[in-house]
Amino acid sequence: MGDVEYKFDQKKLETIMDFLSRSHTVRIGIIAGSEITVYDDGLDSVQLGLVHEFGSKKRNIPERSFLRKTKANYAYKFLADVYEGRDKIYKMISNGQGEKFLNQVGAKWVGWVHNTFKEQGPGWAPHSKRNLARRKRTGRAKGNTGPEYWPLLQDTGALLRSISHEVISE
Repeated sequence: MGDVEYKFDQKKLETIMDFLSRSHTVRIGIIAGSEITVYDDGLDSVQLGLVHEFGSKKRNIPERSFLRKTKANYAYKFLADVYEGRDKIYKMISNGQGEKFLNQVGAKWVGWVHNTFKEQGPGWAPHSKRNLARRKRTGRAKGNTGPEYWPLLQDTGALLRSISHEVISE
């Protein structure tokens, strides 16, 4: 194997460190101001998201973590993307487009949350018999061969549509 040579550019490092030291945060999830739906049972998108993210013994709903599962599945990919795009990121930050970069990061993570929904977790508990019977009665998520094949957490799509991001800069 050949040696790997790393070039250190003090100016680039200082530019990126200065930007990051100004306390920027990208939030991904169900954020105030995003599409909030109130469901038939009185829950809104935020409450329903919490129930599915952590499960609810009271409601007999298993944990189907769409945020933590996304972080676990895509954190390495994100770091690889940052490494591969480091020159572009530096240019954006040095040209005053740091917040634009962070908005791109947020949009990328929202897309990955959507992928987690499409991939059904992986590892999410399957539909309960009660939920399958309810879905058969209501006819939600039509278009697939039977209710057992209807995607988890996607009866109406409202929960998925409520996932968004915001950039907070102090």
